[in-house]
Amino acid sequence: MMKNFDLKTAWGVHRKKGEHIQFHKHDVYELVNYCSGSGKGCLEKDSYVFSPESFVLIPPYAKHDELLYLDSDVLCIGFTTDEAFAFGQYADAQGRICRIARAIMQEVIEQPALYKDMILAKGVELLIEIRRLERPHSHYTTKNFEYIINYIAQNYHEKLMLKDMAQQMHISYDYFQHRFKEIVGESPQQFLVRKRVEAAEGLLADGTLSCTEIAYQCGFSNSAQFSAIFKREKGITPRQYQQAGKVR
Repeated sequence: MMKNFDLKTAWGVHRKKGEHIQFHKHDVYELVNYCSGSGKGCLEKDSYVFSPESFVLIPPYAKHDELLYLDSDVLCIGFTTDEAFAFGQYADAQGRICRIARAIMQEVIEQPALYKDMILAKGVELLIEIRRLERPHSHYTTKNFEYIINYIAQNYHEKLMLKDMAQQMHISYDYFQHRFKEIVGESPQQFLVRKRVEAAEGLLADGTLSCTEIAYQCGFSNSAQFSAIFKREKGITPRQYQQAGKVR
């Protein structure tokens, strides 16, 4: 059940034809809805045309800009939530999102009795409507990240370029790290290091290979890097770990 919605910003503005908002990013979701007029925006590597029949949902830390084709009335809602949503352009021919955004704006401006409760209620309604409109094949689904997580876990010994993975998903590396940590509980780099160290532990306990051989087999650049990272993670050097295993 959706119930986690925290409004951070809500504002409406009339923008003039030709106005350009340079590339920038936020640490919250931003919903951009053109109530009138039109414009064009770039979100990471994708371009969108803003119109009253649609809205764009921008995820945290994603770079985006905006160019006005016509004089336009624009509503923006910034919020945080525990829910994960597909980013990009959504069709909203019936204008449901615009009506909810206007209602939230009205509560913020007028602040009647229990306005905070009403904002929360409208915010949850907003999340539900977004979920109903969500495209089945989006850039930003947990399944995308599950594939990446499994790929790293199975190919930790390779020279993995984490920034390339973000590019393949058409998202910024900042956002890739942010979303990965939300799902896994640690950054992509920390996850990769942990998998390499865990594999090294098994090989050290086996005692067949040298520390240098284990370093390369587990994806470390050299034995010095392996030793430094292993000691940082485990508190002892690989050689000490290997010798302790022999004693046992």
